[in-house]
Amino acid sequence: MDLHPPTLAAARYIMDNARDRDRLEVRAVVGIWDAAETARGIVGDWVDRGAWGGVFCLDDTPIAILTAVRETPKSLQVGLIATDRFNEIALPVTRYVRHYVGPELRKADYKRAECRCWEGHDDARRWLAICGAKQEAVIPAYGAHGETFIQMAWS
Repeated sequence: MDLHPPTLAAARYIMDNARDRDRLEVRAVVGIWDAAETARGIVGDWVDRGAWGGVFCLDDTPIAILTAVRETPKSLQVGLIATDRFNEIALPVTRYVRHYVGPELRKADYKRAECRCWEGHDDARRWLAICGAKQEAVIPAYGAHGETFIQMAWS
């Protein structure tokens, strides 16, 4: 597994091949699923808002994109969208998140990182907990169509 800076082509490949649960979660946040617009938005955040993370590849094929975008001077919003091949790289990505998020938070003087998951995305909540995030809140009617979300955070 390799980690690369995001490119529009890699982000678009991941969006075109995203897991159904990830598509549903993005749709719940923004109201629609548009692979091209989601890819442009992620790469745009990278450039405009100084996000960090990257594209995880296996044999040069993009599998997942991880982003952490500054929300406030002391907090980051974290997200991951993956293809159905994520299970092939889940362990090294988990190790990366567990060993990178906390130290990077402290090094950059951030006090917290958070991720809001659609309530129906059980895999994401379990994975975030394995990565060290704690459930903080249930957020009813947060989604574009009234979906409930769960806020998970590292602090």
